[in-house]
Amino acid sequence: MIESANAEILPNGWVLTALGRVIDVRNGYAFKSADYQPEGVLLLRQANLGDGKVSLKKAVFLPSAFLSNYQEYLVTKGDVVIGMSGSIGKLCVYDLRTPALQNQRTGVIQVFEPDTKSFIRHFFSTLERLFSAKAKGVVVQNISAKDIKACPLPLPPLAEQKRIVAKIERLVSDLDAGVAALETVKKQIRRYRQAVLKHAFEGKLTAEWRKKNKDKLEPSSKLLERIAKEREKNARGKKQKKLPPLDTSQLPKLPDGWCYLKIDALLSVERTGLKTGPFGTLLKKYEHKAEGVPVLGIENIGEMQFKPGNKIFITQQKAQQLSGYRVIPGDIIISRSGTVGEICVVPNSMKDARISTNLMRISLNETIMSSKFLGYMFRGSPLVLNQVSELSKGSTRDFLNQRILKTIIFPVPSLSEQEVVIQEIERHFSVADEVEQTVEKGLKQAQRLRQSILKRAFEGKLVEQDPNDEPAEKLLERIKAEKAK
Repeated sequence: MIESANAEILPNGWVLTALGRVIDVRNGYAFKSADYQPEGVLLLRQANLGDGKVSLKKAVFLPSAFLSNYQEYLVTKGDVVIGMSGSIGKLCVYDLRTPALQNQRTGVIQVFEPDTKSFIRHFFSTLERLFSAKAKGVVVQNISAKDIKACPLPLPPLAEQKRIVAKIERLVSDLDAGVAALETVKKQIRRYRQAVLKHAFEGKLTAEWRKKNKDKLEPSSKLLERIAKEREKNARGKKQKKLPPLDTSQLPKLPDGWCYLKIDALLSVERTGLKTGPFGTLLKKYEHKAEGVPVLGIENIGEMQFKPGNKIFITQQKAQQLSGYRVIPGDIIISRSGTVGEICVVPNSMKDARISTNLMRISLNETIMSSKFLGYMFRGSPLVLNQVSELSKGSTRDFLNQRILKTIIFPVPSLSEQEVVIQEIERHFSVADEVEQTVEKGLKQAQRLRQSILKRAFEGKLVEQDPNDEPAEKLLERIKAEKAK
């Protein structure tokens, strides 16, 4: 019997029983997708089980008339809902005023003794790992109501349950307030980084540096002359067109020594400066290998950094055929679709690789612009971000191509000032990183503390026992008698 399995470790008055003696699990109904509509009565599905509350991000609705036809699947405010397929054990308290209908494999926990409901809800929040272990299925994991009801429940006397719930909710409330404060700091750090980048590309981070180095600054006119000469010296022997004049009358005024340029002026003259990844006809699926020369994809672009690891490799022979799509350390890769405009610099560790069709490669003339500077600018210059957003909008999805990239106008300081800008950005980011690490550490500690509170609660160690409390066995007898009626 489950009641006697570990009864000796429980406090006096407690009993180890099965969940099914105090609750039932009501499964939902397989409503047809043909009945879905944009408004009406909410259909509560796995996708709506948010972080403890109902999420309406992927909400679908049924005709209002279904409320009277499917009363046995009604979900009302305060009902505890559990994921039984896919989101195994995910718990949600239905918190909306208007009722919903319950979809198949979305379980509603029905508590036989209403006064135990809060205690049972907190207990369920500890069971997600256990439910995952009991889950069955290969493609989609699922758990049955029978398996849920078979889970062991350490049940205290009803009066002690109420003391436990009050203590849990008091401690968790304090914990939630601390977590909310840490989450606010995380948001502030993100805003701080964006503010640093904004000021960097408006010249504000290096304003003092320019004052001190006024005599050493390369004027923008000299920079433009140097670009023209570099293009004339093109080592590939191809004559390049002169850069057309830019209309900057509608653009913000730049600091001394800065000028506006398009990407053509910044590209390498030693190799093809701008290259879009190969189309599918050039790299077929059957040519993907488990090892060899790596092919970089969108997954390699992290937040302001390169993410190592590859899904696709090709043979040396195929890599030779795709030599025009090679990337080397210092090159920039930029996403063309998905999260448009995500960008990073290829690190020194990536000696030889190719780009996939979803990427573009930018090879800069490093005497004109630093790769790292352009990477940061793509991340945080409002002028550049607004242009990327506006120009990339498509009829069905956002997309970036060479034509769009060649349209964007960039604010460009001298190379020496670019280096100072990078140093200032990284100095400020270093401070933000330290604060963020402290915040993350605090959030992990809060999670561990939450688990510790619940563990102690269901071991009978969170509140004092009262020998005058009616034993839990009496509660079970009453529930059994009520069910028999």
